[in-house]
Amino acid sequence: MNKAQRKLHRKKINPGVKKAKKDLNKKVASFSLLPDKCDVCGNAFDKKSKEHATTWNVTVWNETQKVRLFCPECWETTMEALKLKEKDEEKQGTN
Repeated sequence: MNKAQRKLHRKKINPGVKKAKKDLNKKVASFSLLPDKCDVCGNAFDKKSKEHATTWNVTVWNETQKVRLFCPECWETTMEALKLKEKDEEKQGTN
């Protein structure tokens, strides 16, 4: 592959790479917005704890740049409430 061919090859690949890097930079920047405690119950989040990093859940709202943090207990409760809400909406839709 000569120099001109390599340049064309890079141009074809670059748009995808640039977009991926931009997306990654946005996600990394959103971690600076990460709260220090659970948004529901207020339990403290230890950013240095491997256990907290693997068990706590983070949601990011891109439109409003809001980052929400949930401890495992609150996450489970929230998911159960959402499932119940979906079931209620399905029942109302069929009646």
